[in-house]
Amino acid sequence: IIQDVRQAEAYLKKAGREIVIPRKPAKPSSQSHKRRSSSMAIQIESLTGAKQTKVPQSTFAVWEGLLFSSEFSDVFFRCSDSKGLVPAHCCVLAGSSEYFRKLLREQAVAEDSTNGEAKEKKKVVDICKPEAIVKGLLRFVYTGEISLPLLNMDQKELFEMGLKYGFPALIKVGEAGAAKTVSRENVLHFTKIAFQHKAKMLRDECLNFIRLNSLDFLTDKDFMKQILELSHADPELWTEISASLHNKRARKARKTDRGGA
Repeated sequence: IIQDVRQAEAYLKKAGREIVIPRKPAKPSSQSHKRRSSSMAIQIESLTGAKQTKVPQSTFAVWEGLLFSSEFSDVFFRCSDSKGLVPAHCCVLAGSSEYFRKLLREQAVAEDSTNGEAKEKKKVVDICKPEAIVKGLLRFVYTGEISLPLLNMDQKELFEMGLKYGFPALIKVGEAGAAKTVSRENVLHFTKIAFQHKAKMLRDECLNFIRLNSLDFLTDKDFMKQILELSHADPELWTEISASLHNKRARKARKTDRGGA
C-alpha cells in the first residue's frame, strides 16, 4: 500500500492530477490521528472524481481481516507465477463485480449438474496475472485501496483489467495513465477501446494526438489502410478519426494560403 505521501503525490503528478494529502502531525493525538488507509481513499477520490464514503475503523478492520484469510473462504485464485492459491470469498466477489458474479454462478450450475460430486472440491479461478497483481485486485475489492503493484503495472493493462472485471475506479486510474502513453503504435487500439467503453479522457487524448500528427498519418499507408477498414467495421469511429485527420490538414492549408498571400 502507498504509505509514503511523497510517493503518492509524485504518482498523481505524473498522471496529471493534482491532490493535497494531509500530512501526519509530529505527535499524533487521538483527535488528529488518521487511520493508515485514509490517504489512500483521498487518492482514489482524486483519480476517479467519485465521492468516497468513509467507514468506521472497526468496519474497515473487519473487511481487512477477511482479506487473504483462508478461514471460511470458498474460492481460490490460481496465479500465473505461483503454485499456491490465494483465498477469497464468493459472496464478496459476486457483490463487487458482475464478471465474478457470472463466473461463480456458472461454476455453481456446473456443480449442480454433477449431482454435487464437485461440491467437496475447491472452487478455483485461473487468472493469468502475477500473484502481486491478484492480491492487489483483491485488496481493492475488500478495502477499496489501490496498492503499489496495481499502480506500477502497465496502465493500459490496468485499464483493460478494470474493464474486464467491471471496476470503475480501476478504469479511471488506468485510463488516466494510458492517456499519457498514447503513441503512433497504440493510438488506434486505444481509440477503439475508448469509444467502445465511453472513456472520454482517453478518447479525447487519442483524437488530439491524431490531429497533431495528421500530416504524418495521412502519408502512412498502413495507418490509412486500417482507417479505411474502420469505415465498414465502425462508421462512427471512422467519422471521428477522419474529422481529426482532415481538420488538421485544413488548418495547415489555410495557414499556408494566408502566408502566401
